[in-house]
Amino acid sequence: MEEQLVPGCIVTLKAYDPDIQDRSADQHIVYSVVPKQDQGTHLTIDNQGCLSLLKPLDRDPPNGFDVWQVLIQANDEDGTPQTALHQATVVSINLIDINDNEPYLDMPGPVVWRENQPPGIITTLNAKDNDGPENGGPFKYAIAGSASSEIQSKFGVSGNDLTALVTFDREEKKSYQVQIAITDHGIPAMTGTSTLTVVIGDVNDNAMKKGSSDIFIYNYKGEAPDTEIGRVYVEDLDDWDLPDKTFRWANGLSHENFDLNYATGMITMLRGTPQDSYLLKFLVTEEAVLIPRHTVEAVVNVTVKVIPEEAVDKSGSIRFAGVTAEEFITPDSHGMSKKSMLQARLARWLNT
Repeated sequence: MEEQLVPGCIVTLKAYDPDIQDRSADQHIVYSVVPKQDQGTHLTIDNQGCLSLLKPLDRDPPNGFDVWQVLIQANDEDGTPQTALHQATVVSINLIDINDNEPYLDMPGPVVWRENQPPGIITTLNAKDNDGPENGGPFKYAIAGSASSEIQSKFGVSGNDLTALVTFDREEKKSYQVQIAITDHGIPAMTGTSTLTVVIGDVNDNAMKKGSSDIFIYNYKGEAPDTEIGRVYVEDLDDWDLPDKTFRWANGLSHENFDLNYATGMITMLRGTPQDSYLLKFLVTEEAVLIPRHTVEAVVNVTVKVIPEEAVDKSGSIRFAGVTAEEFITPDSHGMSKKSMLQARLARWLNT
């Protein structure tokens, strides 16, 4: 049985030397466990062929085996290096499983559940258990008792299915961490808790409003190539609705130093743009199933500052974690991006 330090011999091996005719005489055999993974630290064998445990054996992944294959070598002539001959055999140790592992969710995540839907089945739960089949599934699922009252009131479990108990609004909250309790059918049973992220998918159910934003660009020696500098900003509570929008220059007048992607609203500063401030005006049109077609104005103030080589030579660097480049430059509902907030904070600290 796994995880038990069984006293005495697991098995006794016996080897004979053909050069010694009397089988009852001392065969001068030396036994050893041939190192394989960490078996040498778990098992030992004496010169009487008694194979015994030094440490309990584990059956379960990631470090255990349901069958331990142990290679035993026998050397004649008392193991004399210069003259001894040897032979090896494999001893298979089949371990009896005990229920010593908690089950856990084994499924891709996060899962997406659209806002505005009536209550229903979000996804089918799948779990895994490192114990053997007799101590694994079928599993019983439930919302964990440790889950918050919000989670327990909004999510439920029916059989193997995670269900929504309410209609969700992404504009209220974009995602939930749902703690799932999973119980196996071993004896005694074990219960583990896993967390599944449920993302509330966006439905375009809010009309956009006009917006304005500021973009500050450093142009090294004035030699920057064509560079995407940010997206046209409008105020909108929805955030998965870009396919429902189209972008164009106001009055049909494009700018010689900037290009606009009409599908994505991404602004590109063209190579050779000189240092200056530029007021760019756009029109954004939105139309969706729940939103009638409408158009609003958007203004982007772009400031381009040329940085000389000397400034770069004397500069430091900052590395960011936990934020994408797009998230860093995208304005929030107040028209401020993380980038502009950082610039303002640095300017205040450095008194510039």
